[in-house]
Amino acid sequence: MTSPLLIINGTAILPDRLVPDAAILCRDGLITNVGTAKKARIPRDAEIVDARGGYISPGFVDIHVHGGDGADFMDGTPDAVRTAIRAHTRHGTTSIFPTTTTGSPAQLDAMLKACATVQREWKSADGARLAGVHFTGRISRKTSSARMPRKAGGIPSPRNTVNTSGEASSRSRPALRN
Repeated sequence: MTSPLLIINGTAILPDRLVPDAAILCRDGLITNVGTAKKARIPRDAEIVDARGGYISPGFVDIHVHGGDGADFMDGTPDAVRTAIRAHTRHGTTSIFPTTTTGSPAQLDAMLKACATVQREWKSADGARLAGVHFTGRISRKTSSARMPRKAGGIPSPRNTVNTSGEASSRSRPALRN
C-alpha cells in the first residue's frame, strides 16, 4: 500500500460543478474524497501535491493515438512507446491505448512486443498506464471504404498474431462478423 496523495490549491472539476480551493484525496490510485481544503482531514503520511491554482480533473483516457513527441508506436521499440506515452501524459492522459497503422505482420509484432514490455516494466516516471492496444486498419470490417491494401499485412489470424506475452497465438478464435 502506498502513501495517500492529497492534491490541494486548485479548482476541482466535477460532473456537476467546480470546487474552488479543493482538496482531493487519493488512496491506492483511486480518488477517495473530494471537498474543500477548509474541511479536509489530512492523513499524516500523505504526499501533498500543490496544484498551484490550476484545475484538477480525473485523468484522460486516450483510446486512439499513434504516437507523440516525434515517436510513433509503430516504430516498434520500447523507447518510442515510452516517448509517446510521456508526451500524452504531459497533457493529462493517464491511460492510453496505442493504435496501430497499416503494417506488415513483423511490424505489428514489434509494436505489440514493445507495448507489452513497457506495460510489464511500467514505472510512474513512464507516465500514463498502457491499458491495451487499439488495432485499426485492414483488420476492421471487410466492407469498410477505408480498407487497406491486402499487401499491407492481411487480416490477423491465430497464426499471425502475438499475445502480450510475446508468444505466438495457437488458439483458434471465431471470426468477427459485422
